[in-house]
Amino acid sequence: MNKCIVCGSRNFKKVISFPSIPVLVGCGTVEMHNKIPNLRQDLTVAYCQKCGLLFNRFPQNGLSWNVFYKYFSHPTTFSVEKKDDAKEFFDFILSYVHKAGRALEIGCHDGYFLSLLSKKRWDVYGCEPSPASDIAREKYSIKINKSMFSPKDYEKSSFDLIILRNLLVCVPDPSQLLMECRKLLKKNGIIAIENPNIDMWMDFETFALRHDVLYYFTSQQLQNIISARKYTILYSKLGKSKRNFILASVKDNTSNGKKGGIYPNQSCLNETREFILKYEENLQEFKKKFYNFLAEWKKTKQKIIMAGAGSHSQFLISLFDIENNISFVIDNDPLKNNKFLLGYNLQVFSPEILKKEKVDIIIASTGKSLQNSLIHSLKKYKKNYSKILRLYPRVEYETF
Repeated sequence: MNKCIVCGSRNFKKVISFPSIPVLVGCGTVEMHNKIPNLRQDLTVAYCQKCGLLFNRFPQNGLSWNVFYKYFSHPTTFSVEKKDDAKEFFDFILSYVHKAGRALEIGCHDGYFLSLLSKKRWDVYGCEPSPASDIAREKYSIKINKSMFSPKDYEKSSFDLIILRNLLVCVPDPSQLLMECRKLLKKNGIIAIENPNIDMWMDFETFALRHDVLYYFTSQQLQNIISARKYTILYSKLGKSKRNFILASVKDNTSNGKKGGIYPNQSCLNETREFILKYEENLQEFKKKFYNFLAEWKKTKQKIIMAGAGSHSQFLISLFDIENNISFVIDNDPLKNNKFLLGYNLQVFSPEILKKEKVDIIIASTGKSLQNSLIHSLKKYKKNYSKILRLYPRVEYETF
């Protein structure tokens, strides 16, 4: 990024850098490892010293987005927690949008969210370039455009509702996407946006940073960007999982939505600086505790596995350089089983392998919101493991 997408400044300051973080998230086949060069790259986070926007300094390190999403393997919506997140945002929308119409979700993934709208008699359409689009089509019968989003694929002024879930943090130019969405919305059409708030990392809901997350928005920064594209913010709230929910309308879709002025906000700058201090403090404490456990395992030659084949495990392995200390990975998502954790020579199995394979330590490698349910799901295999290490709210062995 050569200039800040919020205020246009070129005055950036590096915050932190992590070496050798996998560029692709999740799991893949052996062929994927062979086809894609440089699966692991350094991840550098910086911030704008004028407005406080925190961002990934060198996103994707040259890997094209088409290639990224062709192999993207974010987990499908199989867990109760992910469904709860989707339902919370769904309820937020329907609290204010009472009449069914024509809806488009850009980045609809496996189609679960659109299936909720479909049950309420919405005419739903999805855009999703990743393999998850096959689930949307086959399981939920969603009309899917399996490609990167382009406004040319849709008629102008043809949708009553456009949904962007966890997307504005992942596109290089959020303002451009918002402008393109304006053209597709009818007059008085609604754009519904769900986006992680910077609090998710500030409060250490997760320590794992990712190449595909380009921006860490405050609520105010996000609303500034939306308003600057000539949307009217109708409602906003912070969801249970530290996600911003925003509904905005297009009062006049004849406007081209050209960018208005976005002025630096001192509170946003202060919030970013607070995040930096909190995150670094939490990370150092986390690393100190984890290193203590790691030293114990190496000394006693424990057999260690990881539960959770996603960005958490990928980040953790790189952060502590423990690939050679991990025997394998388990995950409840059947689409990940019998594949490899991308960037590493670690195979992923169903937890059922614990019925015949004995291990010493299981690292519960998920975000805070999923820790308890993951640990609970592993209780039935307790005869075949000694201990579970939880990561949140602090690094410690689980006691049953």
